[in-house]
Amino acid sequence: MQGSCNGFSIVFVVIFKRIISIVQIIAPILAIIAGTITFIKFVTNPEDKKLTKKLINSVIALVMVFFISLITNVVINLVTEHSSLKACLKKANNYTLEINSSYEDVYNQSKSKKGYVFPDAEKYEKGDKASAILPKNASVLFIGNSFSQNGITQGVVDIGKQLGFSVSYQFANKGGSKLYDVYNHGNNKSIIKNHRYDAVILQPDYIEQDKSNNNKTGAIKTVNDVKANNPNAIVYYRKIWDYKNTSKSKVNKLQKMYTDLMSELEKELNIPLIPIEDGISMHEAVWNYNINVFASDNYHQNATGVYLIDYCIASVVFGVDPTTLGDFKIANHGQLDHSTATKLKAIAKKNCYKS
Repeated sequence: MQGSCNGFSIVFVVIFKRIISIVQIIAPILAIIAGTITFIKFVTNPEDKKLTKKLINSVIALVMVFFISLITNVVINLVTEHSSLKACLKKANNYTLEINSSYEDVYNQSKSKKGYVFPDAEKYEKGDKASAILPKNASVLFIGNSFSQNGITQGVVDIGKQLGFSVSYQFANKGGSKLYDVYNHGNNKSIIKNHRYDAVILQPDYIEQDKSNNNKTGAIKTVNDVKANNPNAIVYYRKIWDYKNTSKSKVNKLQKMYTDLMSELEKELNIPLIPIEDGISMHEAVWNYNINVFASDNYHQNATGVYLIDYCIASVVFGVDPTTLGDFKIANHGQLDHSTATKLKAIAKKNCYKS
């Protein structure tokens, strides 16, 4: 159709241009090689008239090759301004530029990741939820202490089943410990190093007491070990809570400390970390909804807190609005009443879910 240019036409023009470009590179090389061979033969046997003719033909072919580009451009410029061929050529030029630009972007991104290549790296770094979602069949490493125990891991698996995810997991843990001590405890190194993982969920200990940087060192060792075998594994970072009755100003200070540590880790590891804001969620349940999510020690999570933490984690790793989830039951924890579950989902949506 006059003035139109469909996808097939653009592809045809791009292919044609590529072929011309390749011919312009290869043909002169072949012509020079052939001409050189003919010239050597001519020097050694100047009486052979066939060689004289071949040498002249080689020179003519070489000249013709160099003029292919000029001839092609002249022909195209003779085409009228409104023809579909010229429109296709223009689109094909733009299309080629976009492809080359994309290749350059991917190359630059992959160089900046120390060999780790992430799909949609720019979006991932900005926290785009689509690039932080687990694959449908996922193996996850949880690493932490008692703030990751009490049914949290199984709750994430159960929510995943609701959404069509099949999640298997390993848990490297040591109660009351910073990440470095967890890393070095028992057979945790083997768990971290010797399994295939699509993601690792880091849970540091209370960071304000970590004067020796054991959370930072442990995170670096864990992530590097996981990345050695699983270069595309997603890394999540839980920002946990303070004591139940801690003031809002101190809680906010603690959350900033976690944010600052995340930034340090991202620079050290040269990879993005995906935050899980379950810490501020635990405090908001008390402040704004008067829901007790803390155990009798006013520090650890109780059964209700486990549900809230699971809603937070699930909203990030599965990319789901937690308010759309059905109610579920974690083994040995009892069923939450619908009203409480609804409020916890709203908290998780506010703090953890990226729309």
